[in-house]
Amino acid sequence: MWYMEAAVNLTLSIDQRLLEKARRTAGAMGLSLNEMIRQYLERIAGEGDKAAAFEELRELCTSRGGHSAGRTWRREELHRA
Repeated sequence: MWYMEAAVNLTLSIDQRLLEKARRTAGAMGLSLNEMIRQYLERIAGEGDKAAAFEELRELCTSRGGHSAGRTWRREELHRA
């Protein structure tokens, strides 16, 4: 997602045990339960429009004038700690 629209609050009624398991699952993924649910809804709603994202990236690359001038990098150079 490239921008954030106005957020809307949503209330769910779920079993307490399910809530606790979902929180643990989200935590194990390094996410809050809110983030995990949002990502799931974006995925099933088709919000991850890859073609549009690619086109935006392509436009940014061509409009900013960035160029490597033929310079190349080795993997080790890019991943130094």
